[in-house]
Amino acid sequence: MQLATPLLHGLLACLQKMQLSPQALLAPAGLVEADLVATNRAVSIQAMTVLWSNAAAQALDPYLPFRVGSQLYVEQLGILGYILRNCAHLETALQKLEKYNRLTNDFVDFQHQSTGSVVEISFRFSEKAPTGSFLRRVFTLLELGFLAGGLAQLIHQPLAPLYLRCELGEEDRHYLQQKLGCPVEAATDTNLLAFNGTLLQVPILLPDQVLRQQLEHLADAEIVKFDRNQSWTDKVRYIIVETLDGEKPAVERVAAAFSITVRALQRRLKDEHTSFQALSEEVRKELALRYLQQPYSVNEVAYLLGYAVPSAFSRAFKSWMGCTPLEFKQRSNA
Repeated sequence: MQLATPLLHGLLACLQKMQLSPQALLAPAGLVEADLVATNRAVSIQAMTVLWSNAAAQALDPYLPFRVGSQLYVEQLGILGYILRNCAHLETALQKLEKYNRLTNDFVDFQHQSTGSVVEISFRFSEKAPTGSFLRRVFTLLELGFLAGGLAQLIHQPLAPLYLRCELGEEDRHYLQQKLGCPVEAATDTNLLAFNGTLLQVPILLPDQVLRQQLEHLADAEIVKFDRNQSWTDKVRYIIVETLDGEKPAVERVAAAFSITVRALQRRLKDEHTSFQALSEEVRKELALRYLQQPYSVNEVAYLLGYAVPSAFSRAFKSWMGCTPLEFKQRSNA
């Protein structure tokens, strides 16, 4: 797994505050603190499992990861943390968390969805975290601790969660219900925290928009490097999503993001038994389904997906789903 060095150091700093020795935790895991200087550190699943097993044993606390997550400073996420700190509102911060979290690790991805009065933040694990594994439980507690504590740092007020759905066992759910003060429901392969939608517009203290834009430019470049081990299919899908902003996906623009020719990009996708056109359609379909379940009009969704006129979007959507976007949206709302 990949862990950004600032996050790894942040985790160790939190553990040190809890009277645990970073050196004593790193050594059994085959890690040396002086070596942790790369931008992204490759840490084996086994090493992280050993580190957290020893930490929990030394602290005599099975919920140590939740405590660590709730005490992480946003800035300890590295460049992502400074981007979050310089967003205008919590809503923008959540969008940036979705986009750039992979710069901190390749273990967890975030999503959020707003229904007006309620906002739901969910996260999912990569295939590197098998269901029921020790490390998956650790990261579930870590992420829930950060969502409850780290986001509250940004707006200087508690989130006061409305409910939580998580994949953890009954004893863990009971602990989280006490800590978060909200109902906790059992779920399969799902972790979702909900809070009041009005918090999305709470301003973040003293944001610097110019600095944030500069950091995002650096983060965009880092993401391409960070994902270099992914398939070309995954990398192209990601760039299509990030460049969809009122314009039709353009193969030239995506090829330029990787500093290769259009022909080279098409050849690499062909080797993976797909094409740029097929990926563009898949991405637009997936985003259409997501956007239509949010407070966007059909015309707005058509624009966001780069369709020149709403009628073109309606024709494409009907070919995918067998119904019009309006019919789908009405059914979803019902």
